[in-house]
Amino acid sequence: SDDKVGHGNILINVGKLKESQDSLKEALQIYNEAYNLFVSQGGLRGIAVSLYRIAKIETELNQPELALAKLNEAEEIYLKLDEKYGLIFSYNQFSRTYNKLGESTKAIEMAKKAQNLAFQINSEPLLAESFLRLSEAYKKRKQFELAFDAFESYEKINTELISWENNKRVSSLEHQ
Repeated sequence: SDDKVGHGNILINVGKLKESQDSLKEALQIYNEAYNLFVSQGGLRGIAVSLYRIAKIETELNQPELALAKLNEAEEIYLKLDEKYGLIFSYNQFSRTYNKLGESTKAIEMAKKAQNLAFQINSEPLLAESFLRLSEAYKKRKQFELAFDAFESYEKINTELISWENNKRVSSLEHQ
């Protein structure tokens, strides 16, 4: 059963690669295969990750209703496991999906949920993403000032992260 978990994790990574190459239908197929593997061995975390990944693709492929069902299931598992990172990823994806459906109120609500958890666990990259989702939802509502403010926060965090990464690289080069 450890083999199945390992194989499932490899499939998730292959799916991410396909996703990054814009082979969405192929990625979806691979994520579904991973999901079935995790289900067959009862790995809750793997099931939740697969569901999140599948939902992300379904949203991109304009199947938001299917995506919401998967995200609800993933959220339930992440809550059971008290897995905050998974919840943040899911809430940000909920926000994207609701935004695609034109439900900006729910999109904002989910982005704020993601934001609160990202603050709690002090995750700058996930916080940045939640500001981006907020910005998109406000823009959809034509609340341009709020959209701009949220986007500015996203940009600020992102710039700090890039600068921090660059400083880390320079410092490691200096110490070689």
